[in-house]
Amino acid sequence: MKKRILAFLISAATVMPLCCIGGGAAGTNKAPTVIPAIREWNGGTGEFKLSDTVKINVKDATVSDGKKNIITESFSSYLGVDVVFAEEGGDIFFVTDKSDEELGKDGYSMVITENTITVKAPEDIGFLYGVYTILQSVKADGYVPCGKARDFSYYQIRGGMLDVGRAWIPLDYVEEITKYYAFFKLNEIHLHINDKGANN
Repeated sequence: MKKRILAFLISAATVMPLCCIGGGAAGTNKAPTVIPAIREWNGGTGEFKLSDTVKINVKDATVSDGKKNIITESFSSYLGVDVVFAEEGGDIFFVTDKSDEELGKDGYSMVITENTITVKAPEDIGFLYGVYTILQSVKADGYVPCGKARDFSYYQIRGGMLDVGRAWIPLDYVEEITKYYAFFKLNEIHLHINDKGANN
């Protein structure tokens, strides 16, 4: 079920108007195939491809253990790729940078070359969303197109609802769908318990 849902959502990115973003001038890469679409994209040439083990350099970044665990689990779950966090060398570089105020708390910028990806973000949630962009792109196309991205949300609150008041939904499914919400950069889940209020 998990793989079927993910395959449908990723493949939908190629046909949904929300996510169809072209590249820049002729000969440059189109934006990565992701949901939601990247806010700003400047296409380059070439592709970044992942190996079976990815080294993430966190020397110049502040990343909580919780975010590291989510990132590790996400690479493993969605792509079967192992992650190593290091302070020397690397394939992906995280850099904490608070200079771009328009990014807000969960935005990020990214520079993709054929050898490395550098993700800059003011908070570690931005690193997580940058990783989700990488994972979605690789899942959809097999690579991340080289270029420059700048991505931040239109809305502070982005969520969905599960109506657990009218139909029994296993807790494991609630946990699974919550991870999918995060994968598509939603940040809230609303569980509809009942229609009568808390006192009835």
